[in-house]
Amino acid sequence: PRRRAAARRDDRRPGAGHLAGAGLLAELGHRFVEEAEAVGATLAGTGVELKILRMDTKQHPSEEFAKEAAIEAMKVIETFQPDVVHVQHTLRIGVEALTEIRHTCPSTPIVYTLHEFLLICYSRGIMLRRGTDDRCSEATPWRCHQCFPERSAEEFVLRERFIKAQLDSVDLFLAPSRYLQEQYVDWGISRDKIRFHDYGRKIPLPTSAESADTRRFVFLGQTMRHKGLLVLLQAMKILIDRGQEDLTLFIDGANMDFDGDEYVKEVKHKLGQCEGRALLRGPYTIDEIPGRLADAGWVVVPSIWWENSPLVIQEAVMHRRPVICGDIGGMAEKVDHGVSGLHFRAGDPVHLADTLAEAAGNDELWARLRQGIPEILSLEDALSELEGIYYELIRKKSGVPVG
Repeated sequence: PRRRAAARRDDRRPGAGHLAGAGLLAELGHRFVEEAEAVGATLAGTGVELKILRMDTKQHPSEEFAKEAAIEAMKVIETFQPDVVHVQHTLRIGVEALTEIRHTCPSTPIVYTLHEFLLICYSRGIMLRRGTDDRCSEATPWRCHQCFPERSAEEFVLRERFIKAQLDSVDLFLAPSRYLQEQYVDWGISRDKIRFHDYGRKIPLPTSAESADTRRFVFLGQTMRHKGLLVLLQAMKILIDRGQEDLTLFIDGANMDFDGDEYVKEVKHKLGQCEGRALLRGPYTIDEIPGRLADAGWVVVPSIWWENSPLVIQEAVMHRRPVICGDIGGMAEKVDHGVSGLHFRAGDPVHLADTLAEAAGNDELWARLRQGIPEILSLEDALSELEGIYYELIRKKSGVPVG
């Protein structure tokens, strides 16, 4: 069948889902037109029709954006009548869009990539208890009510039933980590309807030197609370208090303001306690990542939430930098302790400090772990695998035997 693609851009706070979807489209030979509000194009020689919807969320309140985005998405799907609909997210268009897609295209396979636990967890999908930041392992109606006392347990029962009813329209779910896959199976998605499919990345030309300053560490990505920046700064303060002052931490990222002014003040206070050994360098572009990583020997991923398949770890792998991360969830899955990186007890600043101290200046350990870093799934191979999934689903829907 001729391939067709529909994409919705939302640049408010790009995360893993946004970047993964953008990468897939780019590999299909599409170039995003950054300044256009809406672009339609037929790509000569590729057999792919492309429709990009781009909405400036700064100009659209959330509810208005959601309504307009959902309407526009349905128009595109109805017009294109695609062979497959691959949903990267329902955030701000509503999970009910899945049922609308099914009504619009009754025989079209629907694929849904799960990027976090938003369908399970009402608290931004991060599975952390409100007020304590303790990790939550199960989203029961009563536990959700405890986090959101303004909503009854009965409301959370109805929420789960409603979401699962919409998910019935999906033919196949894709999970970028086996940890996330198992969490959704435990939540109720049938095991035969969910498959592991990791993010693919465009493999860069080698840019990282064979050696690095192993007394330097870098934090990359979102600087929000659940990403564990406070834990990392506490660990740095512990090391300074121990007299280990020859270390440097670079903090590269954005969106700290998302968690409010008090959180920003807390981060700045802890930065001050680090006496210039922790440097906040701010946002970066994808093209700047090699330069940011070249300044340090280690990448630290101190998230206090479970994580799924952190793109930051992929960036470290691509540039041959060992990762120091928490021992839980998608982080622990992607980093083999003692082989390609190091684990510490997630959320424990003392154990993180001990782990940083073990790594700092240890060139022999760094070289050994660097040798153990695995190859990453290329974007080309990921796309090939994805196309195979599409054709498999199309054959199943059309009644053609698959084998």
